[in-house]
Amino acid sequence: MLGDHDYYHAVRRLDARNITYHSRIGQRLVSVERLFAFVADLIPAGPRRDAVLCRHVGLELANLVGDDFRHLDRAAQERVHDTVARLVRRHVTDGLRDRLGIEARLRLGTVTAGGVDELLAVIVQDTGRGVPATVIAGDRWHAGYPGAPAGWTDVTDVRADWLARLDAVDVSWVDGHTLAVTARSPYPRFAAEAGPVRLLAGPVVGATRIDAGDPTGRTVRTEFPLDRLLAASSVEGRRHPVRAEVDGDHGRGNAAVRAPGLAAGRPRLMRHGARLYAVAATVDHATVSSCYRWCR
Repeated sequence: MLGDHDYYHAVRRLDARNITYHSRIGQRLVSVERLFAFVADLIPAGPRRDAVLCRHVGLELANLVGDDFRHLDRAAQERVHDTVARLVRRHVTDGLRDRLGIEARLRLGTVTAGGVDELLAVIVQDTGRGVPATVIAGDRWHAGYPGAPAGWTDVTDVRADWLARLDAVDVSWVDGHTLAVTARSPYPRFAAEAGPVRLLAGPVVGATRIDAGDPTGRTVRTEFPLDRLLAASSVEGRRHPVRAEVDGDHGRGNAAVRAPGLAAGRPRLMRHGARLYAVAATVDHATVSSCYRWCR
């Protein structure tokens, strides 16, 4: 129980109207710069500072060059790029870099190595084309993003997480009571190296099987019964982001399932108990989610 102060619990609203998502970009830049300056003044450079900054780099800083970056005007893009590049060069050590999630590391690496156009190329790859090819050089694996430096694209130590990066190619309804998500990996040896694969929508584990229509074994189809998804939702509604998990020779890995170029379907009305819900599979920032809202 927290009773000594007023606390703000940072939970994303279904309509994403939190101030975190709708502050003006100039205000966000000032806030992030002040945050990093505060930590630098408080903690000397070294492992302790890296441990504190890891979350802020992977969240607040990386979010500045998230998918929404492409919707800013050019002047704002230049300002964001320059600010993020300066903070990365000043505060992100090699050790901190290696602790970042794959997507944050790739975006921030591109910022330090190139300009706005190179960063936009990486974002377009993620949102429009999908997971890039894996470039294998000797015993090292690299994510085949254009413009990103080798030190930032090395995914050798997180190969399981890299293999878990799938692109949704179809989201459909089965008999009106089951949501089916079909996802594909671009990695040629996915079937041999990924191990068992499963997709989850929030806490709900779907029934995943290899798609018989793909002889390469790189496509999986997962079905989520809507009654189980609704049972895992509150009466006010809830988002259930879809994630993939693998467990093979490279270890256990997981990643959000992206949906490049995939359009969201129309919501359906479903009754669960005495309540009526609007149920939809949404594509939010090119990531698949299932969304449920109580119809009052």
